[in-house]
Amino acid sequence: MQASPLPVLSREESSNTIEFPAGVTVHKTNFSSSSLESLLRGQDVLISAVGGTAFTEQKKFIDAAIEAGVKRFIPSEFSTSSEDDAVIQLLPLFQQKRDIIDYLK
Repeated sequence: MQASPLPVLSREESSNTIEFPAGVTVHKTNFSSSSLESLLRGQDVLISAVGGTAFTEQKKFIDAAIEAGVKRFIPSEFSTSSEDDAVIQLLPLFQQKRDIIDYLK
């Protein structure tokens, strides 16, 4: 069984010049619901790696993933756990990460 190409979603206006390995396809998108649903259809997993300025945007990704039939969504929860109250006190921005975890639940 041949694996399908791994897609990466990127902003339409991105000027990123990163060279991805063979088998990785970059799709430029405006991140509209219809665009996301179309690009996510047939995928099993969506891994979000957005930065701090886009934590709340993940709700849009989650909703589109559900509509597209994606089975797993891994939120941008890299670094310190947003489930820790001490972390939220030190880094209030991480409340947005906690909100995404709650939204997924």
